[in-house]
Amino acid sequence: MLSTAKDIDFRVLFKSTPGLLIVVSPQLLILTASDDYLETTNTKQSEIIGKYILEGFPNLPYDVNQKEVANALTSYSIVLQKKTKHTLLAQKYLVHNSYGILKEKYFNIKNKPVLNSENEVLYIITQLEDVTDAVCETNQYVLSDHPANEVDLLSFELHLNSTNLDLRDQNKELQQQLVDRYLQLDSINKNISDYIAAIDEASIVVVTDENDTIQLVNDNFCKISKYSREELIGKNHRFFNSGHHSKEFMRDLWLTIVSGNVWKGELKNKAKDGTTYWVDTIIVPFLNKEGKPYKYLSIRSDITLRKLDEAKLIASEEKYRNLFENSLIAILSSDLKTTKVIDVNQIGVKLFGYQSKKDFLKNFKPENHWVNISQRLYHIEILMKKGEVRNKIQEMKKLDGTHFWANISTKSDKEINSAQTVIIDITEQVQSHQNLISSEEKYRDLYENSLVSIFSFDTKTAKVIDVNNVGVQLLGYQSKKDFLDNYKSEAHWLDMPERERIIKSLIIEDGVKVIIHQMKRLDGTYFWARMNMKYNFKTFLLHSVIVDVSEQMRSRDELENKVTERTLELTRSLLREKELHEMKSSFVSMASHEFRTPLATILSSASIIEVYKDSNQQEKRLKHTKRISSSVKNLIYILNNFLSVGELEKGIWDIDASLINLPEFMQLLMEEMEGMLRDKNQQIIYTHEGELLIEQSNKTLKNIILNLLSNASKYSYDGENIYLSSVVANGRVTIAVKDQGIGIPQEDQKGLFTQFFRASNKEYIQGTGLGLYIVKKYLELINGDISFKSQLNEGTTFTISFAQKRNKKSKTHHLIKMKA
Repeated sequence: MLSTAKDIDFRVLFKSTPGLLIVVSPQLLILTASDDYLETTNTKQSEIIGKYILEGFPNLPYDVNQKEVANALTSYSIVLQKKTKHTLLAQKYLVHNSYGILKEKYFNIKNKPVLNSENEVLYIITQLEDVTDAVCETNQYVLSDHPANEVDLLSFELHLNSTNLDLRDQNKELQQQLVDRYLQLDSINKNISDYIAAIDEASIVVVTDENDTIQLVNDNFCKISKYSREELIGKNHRFFNSGHHSKEFMRDLWLTIVSGNVWKGELKNKAKDGTTYWVDTIIVPFLNKEGKPYKYLSIRSDITLRKLDEAKLIASEEKYRNLFENSLIAILSSDLKTTKVIDVNQIGVKLFGYQSKKDFLKNFKPENHWVNISQRLYHIEILMKKGEVRNKIQEMKKLDGTHFWANISTKSDKEINSAQTVIIDITEQVQSHQNLISSEEKYRDLYENSLVSIFSFDTKTAKVIDVNNVGVQLLGYQSKKDFLDNYKSEAHWLDMPERERIIKSLIIEDGVKVIIHQMKRLDGTYFWARMNMKYNFKTFLLHSVIVDVSEQMRSRDELENKVTERTLELTRSLLREKELHEMKSSFVSMASHEFRTPLATILSSASIIEVYKDSNQQEKRLKHTKRISSSVKNLIYILNNFLSVGELEKGIWDIDASLINLPEFMQLLMEEMEGMLRDKNQQIIYTHEGELLIEQSNKTLKNIILNLLSNASKYSYDGENIYLSSVVANGRVTIAVKDQGIGIPQEDQKGLFTQFFRASNKEYIQGTGLGLYIVKKYLELINGDISFKSQLNEGTTFTISFAQKRNKKSKTHHLIKMKA
């Protein structure tokens, strides 16, 4: 912003520059004059301020023809045009003395411009130097001692000019220094003014007298306290006391500032509307000559949000401390520099076999628990380099010497010099894995030492990925490596189109096929091969057992056929045992996962309920008891599915039929679903057409419909409706369940009714993969069928159909039928 004459405090100029000074605007109006000028000319500020310069000079007539007037106008014109200083020497003026008598005086006049940043004249400083004595002395010399001839007059003029030049040279440098000093002081004043304005703008400012009576407040104080300035002036700080601080605290504050010391701290005050606020405060006492405070300046900043954040942080720390202590896995906190454990939760204490947390922190030594201590040092090295170590499997020891396997993950936080370690006991998983390896070695031994050729073919890459030694020899290769590097199907299959058709049918149909066809060895000889082929839909591998049956084909030897059949049966048994083992592993993994979440919820809620002991916390206790109830229901649902699968597999399901009013039956099922629907803000829209009564197993039909409705709710978005319809016509019952959920990917639809199968887009949705398998098995029991239509991200419709009336058959008949 450009400076103007109004922004300048000319008192600084007058104090720093002695002499007679007038400040004139570019319009030649008098802005102000120094006290020395007013005293010398016997005038007052009020008489000259705002007047034209020619009216303000003492006894200077407004006559441009008068020499002094013309000289003054010419000098100012030069200054304004050239923007440089100009000097007039020995100018005569008539000045009133203190008695009002005009006295003749002579002045040297210096006019100097002051420019702004745009090189414009801001104002002109006119400095008058009284040279009356010098002029009079020269005149006396001329009149008394010398005739007034032409030569003497010339000498007088030269003497006068010499005197003036000397004076000018002497004052020139002083004048420049004074003007520069004035401008510097003006800049300093401006900076101080800006600093004060910045403090006033950014801070909360209060000034009180020695008795703490408020004398001055700024707008920020009014804003935060919600009082007007008029309401605040005359009050003291007890007026804002929130009651938060103790009397001792306030007494220490007052004693500090009364002693003349600065006090710094945080205060909680109360606003006009009763709300409270926090301010970071500095109170500065102003001391008198005796060193005692006569005034206090308080500068404050609003820290209310920071204090609220601190309160939230404390609450958050308590929350996470609760989670830490009640976690289902061991958590250790260590000092990053010393690697010493500084905190541990109860699971960690129990895992390592200590009596208490205190016992653990006092006696825990890593060398007592790491079976291989070098692995711990390597663990620390990686942590220091990368900041974290994930899923390291280590063999550990308890305090009593028993070994266990642990999955260890550690993450460091250098800012707080801490490392958090999570330790999960995976002893059972490791043992299971070791059993699996042992079983795999057993299968590999059987595979390699089998009496028949066994091949594994990857249908995705169209390559044989494994073969046993019998298979290598059968086709005439030197070694397994030679086989895997050089095998080409066209070199051994006589009919490649037939081969492609066989593989395609295996993938599309049931996945099992036995064929006999002629093949060719690497040396060109032919043989008849019996191939038992099985396709694994999960791994996309085609396993083939090939037996050279050339001799059998020629001799039809019955004994050899039996050997082949037994070999085939053995191979199938091996493959079946492997599949059953894989299915068992999948079941254990799935069951562990499905039980963990509701059990964790129950344990967490139970722990939190223990915290809510007050009577006014009943609502919070009810919230967590509802969570426990919901988790228990979920566990019951999962267990019922497991039990249903077991009963169905064993063939002991009771399917006695009874008369059912279908709409009423459906209404009861919808009421049973209310809890699940309420959690997701869903509702079921039900319609019925046709007859009301059907004859069917109540228990079987209930399990079928609840499984379908549960799936529809689970895989639908919150707030979406589920449509249930039933039609009884022409002796058939047709029931449809339609949702608007995530749908089923096309590639997953073929495996939908198999055990433990879950679609690829349901990975993060809880489920066992048994519901639709159970539904299909139930429908087979009652001679029903099921079909579905699904569009990804649009929804799925399942439709079931069965007879309206069942034949009067006994439960025993059905059990025999199922076993058969």
